[in-house]
Amino acid sequence: MPLIAPWHLGRKPLENAQLEDPSGVKAWVDQKLEETSVGAIIAAVASAALSWATAPTWPWTVTSTVYSSLILSLISVYTGCQQHIAVLRYGKHNNGTERMRHFLRSHSLQGIVWSVPLMVLNISILLLIVSILIIVWIRAVEEPTFGREAKVRV
Repeated sequence: MPLIAPWHLGRKPLENAQLEDPSGVKAWVDQKLEETSVGAIIAAVASAALSWATAPTWPWTVTSTVYSSLILSLISVYTGCQQHIAVLRYGKHNNGTERMRHFLRSHSLQGIVWSVPLMVLNISILLLIVSILIIVWIRAVEEPTFGREAKVRV
């Protein structure tokens, strides 16, 4: 469910944008323009994770999931930027609101297509969380004795 949540949450504003009310298109455009900065933050977190002091000692599974998270977050940023540019270009026309409404009505899959950056970003976040959980799990398994750090182990 969390992977498809953006589609469900973004569906109502999209449906409002497809109606005759110009304020629905304006609200949807504003929402899409605000979404584009989130992917860059996750890409920064994933790339910063690769610079942690323990990164060279990570198992290959952790390294591969962190790189996968980074790649997916960059894909999310790229597709979000493409959508951002498309929305801005439609908005520059005199009848931009009408053109955008016509474009959104043109195909039934528009709701899914416009949710792709957030869905990919959700997968990226999930992979980053999985990689951190693998790190914690492996560290706890590798050192079976409990010392000063027993309270922070799983």
